[in-house]
Amino acid sequence: MLFTIRTRRKEAAPWEVVDSESVDPVPTYYDDEDLDVSRVGDADVSATYMFELRQLPKQDHMRNAVFFAREQLMQRVLLQQYNVLLLESWTCTLYRRGKHHRVEVRYSGRPAPPRALLQAHLRRSGFAAIHDHPPYGVPQGGSGPATDVTVETIRPRANHRASTPTSHPSTPTPAHQTKMTPFESMPSTATVLKSSRAKLRGARKSLSKLADLPLPSPSRLRRRASSDSDTDSGSESEALRIEITSGPARTHSALLDTTAAVHGPQIGHEDVFVCKNAVDVHKLLHLSRRSLYAVARENGANVLLDEQWRCKITHPKFAKQNRFRVKVQYSAVMAKSCWPDAQKPVELHTAAEAASDSRINGLMTILERKE
Repeated sequence: MLFTIRTRRKEAAPWEVVDSESVDPVPTYYDDEDLDVSRVGDADVSATYMFELRQLPKQDHMRNAVFFAREQLMQRVLLQQYNVLLLESWTCTLYRRGKHHRVEVRYSGRPAPPRALLQAHLRRSGFAAIHDHPPYGVPQGGSGPATDVTVETIRPRANHRASTPTSHPSTPTPAHQTKMTPFESMPSTATVLKSSRAKLRGARKSLSKLADLPLPSPSRLRRRASSDSDTDSGSESEALRIEITSGPARTHSALLDTTAAVHGPQIGHEDVFVCKNAVDVHKLLHLSRRSLYAVARENGANVLLDEQWRCKITHPKFAKQNRFRVKVQYSAVMAKSCWPDAQKPVELHTAAEAASDSRINGLMTILERKE
């Protein structure tokens, strides 16, 4: 007698909803407050963030998740030329499947661009007292207190139906999805302030080193040759040094009106590149400015003002080596503004003209970089 063996693929168990807490739309700015609103967005802006965990989260982690969702939504609102949320609401849901847990936070708000840009953007949420309490407590009757959270993967919520928990079908489709930072990267306020002060001290030390070096004249190009070299002989062993500067400090035209910006200290960054075959000044300036902008972002700023750079290019002493040593110094004033950053260095045409005059253009290969 023959028996037919049928194999069936084991399906993954659905996610189980442990608990959920939501806050209905709450007005964060009232009529009696001095807030001049020019217009209001046509619809609410919402975003959904999902965390996948290995262990049960604590109450502080749930509160941090809600705060994180609001900060991410505010960054998205700023890109749309808004800077306040008149109505705010959120929903926080905890899922469980076996030993794994998942936290989903959906944050919504009605954006508006008041004329008092600085005051409105820096103010705290009108119902911040609700944030000070956990959205819900850790379920009682478990196997003891919850341990520290270990993040396994963090990903945006998928659009297909298979990833939606079957026990929670009413969850709306997210309007915006993005990757998130782990719970460990959301420390307390004291830790953030302590880290920011340490980074500011490091930035000031770098700036003091740059201040000790006299800035060159606003001339775009200055070439110096060794005294014992003979230019008429065309000797390839002469060492040439090229200096290109941006001149006086300059701000991009889109950020000239900085009355609504919160100015911070001046910061500086220095890079030493070893290039082969040619020097692409544009690319090197972009790399240095990107590193400087990263320092500003870590300290709470989002734009750079009063930018100034200096580039020193050392020609190879022996032509056979065909290498260039490029030293880039970039300094700027970090600030927080409602307008986005330009994301490019100033006076790029100066670098282009100087590079074409010195005949160092071409296909560049970066062999080494020291920051």
